[in-house]
Amino acid sequence: MDDFERAKIIYDTYGATSYEDLAPTDPGYDVYADAIRSGCRHKAGGARVLDLGCGTGRWFHCLENIRFLVGVDASRPMLAIAKDRLRRADQKSNGQCFPYALIEADIRSISFAPEGFDFIYSTGVLGEYVKLDDYMLKSILMWLSKGGIAFLTIVDRYYYKLNSYPYISMRNRFLKLLIRDFFENFSIATSSFSRLFSSNILRRIVSLHDYSNIYMTEHDITTLLTRISYQSRSNIYSFHDRKHLHLGILLTKY
Repeated sequence: MDDFERAKIIYDTYGATSYEDLAPTDPGYDVYADAIRSGCRHKAGGARVLDLGCGTGRWFHCLENIRFLVGVDASRPMLAIAKDRLRRADQKSNGQCFPYALIEADIRSISFAPEGFDFIYSTGVLGEYVKLDDYMLKSILMWLSKGGIAFLTIVDRYYYKLNSYPYISMRNRFLKLLIRDFFENFSIATSSFSRLFSSNILRRIVSLHDYSNIYMTEHDITTLLTRISYQSRSNIYSFHDRKHLHLGILLTKY
C-alpha cells in the first residue's frame, strides 16, 4: 500500500466528516493564511493558483486576486466538500467567484504545463502523505511561472522524533508489521472492513505508518534545494501549530 492509497483510505473513510470544516484559528496557523494571501497578491492582473492537497478547501477563504484555481487531492469526498465551499462562495459574491477545477489525483503522478501557475501552495501534505524529493520539487518549480511563488510546509523531523514517546513508536512498529501482512495477504474491501470497525478505529489502524522517514530537517531541505537546477530564491523558517513544529519553505522562481 503506497502513501496515496493510504491517504485515500484515511480521508475517504473519515476525513470528509471529521476533518475541520474551517481553517484552524489558533495563532500558530496565521503563518499559513498570511503566506497564502501574500502569494496570491503578488501577481498583477490575477494569480493562477495551484493547491496541492487541497482537502476540503479550508484555506480557500484566504484566496484573493485569483485568475483561476486548481485544487488536487486524493479524496473524492473531501473534494466534494471543497466544491460545495466554492459554490457557496460564488453564490455570496453573486457569481463573481473565480474559475476553478478540482481534481482527484496523486500529486506525484499528475502533470501540468510548464509555468502554468503564479502561486503554488501545499500545507499538511508534503512529508506526511507525499515525499518531498528532487522529483516533487522540480515538478513544482517547473509548473511555477517566472517570478512565481511557492509556499510549502513540512513537519520538522528532529522535533517529531524529540516528541515521540518510545513506547508508542515500538507499539506502532509492531502493529504496522501485522497490519501490512494483513492487507497484503487478504483481499478485503474497505467497505466491508469498515463495517467491522468504527471509522475512528479504522483510521487509527491504517494510519500506523511511520512517516518519520519522510519528515525533514532544515538541513535536509537545504541540501535538496542545492541539488535543484532551477534558478530560485528560497527562505526556510520554522513555526509551531497545535500539533508540530513545521518548516515553511518559500520559493521564488527567477
